[in-house]
Amino acid sequence: MNLYKSIILVATLVISAQGFSYNTELFDGNFLTMNSDQAVVGPIFNGDEATYINEVFENIYIEAEKIADAEYLKYGDEKAYWSFLFGSLIVPYHESYLTHFRKQANKNCSYGLNSGSRFKSKSSWLHKIFMRNFKVEGDQVTPNCDQIDGQENYFQLLNSQDYYSTGIMQIAINWHEEEYTAPRKFLSIPESIEYGLSIFNTGFKTIYHNSSSYWCIKNTGVGQNPANFEYIIRGAWAGVYNSGKLSRTCRFKIPSDSWYGNDKGFFRSLNSIKSKSGNQYSIHLNPENLQLYQKIVNNFKKANTDTLQFGEGQLEDTEDYLKVTAGGLNVRKGGSTRYDICGTISYGQIVKRVASQGSWVKIETVNLSEEIASECGENAFVHGGYLKRANN
Repeated sequence: MNLYKSIILVATLVISAQGFSYNTELFDGNFLTMNSDQAVVGPIFNGDEATYINEVFENIYIEAEKIADAEYLKYGDEKAYWSFLFGSLIVPYHESYLTHFRKQANKNCSYGLNSGSRFKSKSSWLHKIFMRNFKVEGDQVTPNCDQIDGQENYFQLLNSQDYYSTGIMQIAINWHEEEYTAPRKFLSIPESIEYGLSIFNTGFKTIYHNSSSYWCIKNTGVGQNPANFEYIIRGAWAGVYNSGKLSRTCRFKIPSDSWYGNDKGFFRSLNSIKSKSGNQYSIHLNPENLQLYQKIVNNFKKANTDTLQFGEGQLEDTEDYLKVTAGGLNVRKGGSTRYDICGTISYGQIVKRVASQGSWVKIETVNLSEEIASECGENAFVHGGYLKRANN
């Protein structure tokens, strides 16, 4: 892995008459402004907090579950599976407050950022990387502000306070130029999340499989797990993710370390996610996604206290329990596209098959949302092409 350093961005919850509000204004001076017709992939924040947070959460879960399934659940390791999923919720929340793209009126274009002069003031090396990846002649991601002044809505990408990192995962454009910046993965939220979580997993997997080599990871109590999963998460972020060095894994337990303040901030984010209250997930997720979020946190807590029984997080091995493999899978009132849509279910949702009808599967609605159960009744069908065995 190339050396990687991310800058911690701290955002606030704004309390209003309507409750808690998602706020990107704290980052106003850190956004790169793009062409209004720039092609991107993923949700764009436009003021609709609930829709944005739910879509980002689903993107995070999809990418995290792919890694967790292949690296841990495939080998029957449910404790590592749930712990990695939990850590995957913390990293983007801590790095960017789940911020990546926004498109809003009354926002300013930063002349220093878009022209590259701020990058040049930081270092000539960083400036060269920015110019050859963001200012390509004929294909500029960030035109000079005088070329786009007067737009009704400014389309923007989050940059860091030190100008090195971008997006929801705060990936450093200099240390990850070949694999991330040059292919312009920052223009895709799913690709940014996937890339960032792969870095996080490099630390998580190495520490977990070699826990006896890290003094800061070990539990000392009799009968406890040999390794503490919360410490593994903190070590993976402190070492490989934030400092780019596996040797810095135990930094989070060394108060005299010059970067210890970063680790205190990450620990606050971890506790916010673990508490299941007062964070963007708990505030804005819809009932279905909130249930999944709570399940991840609860199973992580059990894994870390050695109370998670094998199979508790997963359903019994039966052909009738199936996992959804598509995002926003339509549920219909019959086994054909001729029937009305009565709801949608998210990627990773577990459903129980009642019967099969050709390529369509009739499913139980008792464990789905109240809205789907009410709209679909006993006739809830999904296409079997987007389902797989839950324990595969």
